[in-house]
Amino acid sequence: MKQTHQKNGMINKRILQSDFMARLTLLSDKNLIPQAQSFAVSYARYFNFSDSELQKIELITEEAILNIIQNAFDEEEAGTIDIKIIYQPGKFIISRCNILIM
Repeated sequence: MKQTHQKNGMINKRILQSDFMARLTLLSDKNLIPQAQSFAVSYARYFNFSDSELQKIELITEEAILNIIQNAFDEEEAGTIDIKIIYQPGKFIISRCNILIM
C-alpha cells in the first residue's frame, strides 16, 4: 500500500503557496546523478505517481542532469547545480534553477 502525506487527497496549503517544495545543490559530477534521481523520485512519491511514472521521472532526471553537466561545464571545470521541486495544481516540475561554475 502506498503511503501518502496528503489528507483526503488534498495538497497541503503551504505547498501550494510556496515557490518550491525543495531544493538540492549538487556538485557537477556525473557520479552524483543517482542522488538527483532519488531526490526527484522521493518528492514524486508524495503525489502518488505510479511505479511506471516514477521510472520515467528517474530517467528524465538522469538525462537532464547529465545534459547540464556535459554542456554547462568544461571537462576540468567544477561547479554546482541547483535542482528545485515545484508543485503547481496539476503540475509536478523538476527545475534547474542555478548553475555555478567555480
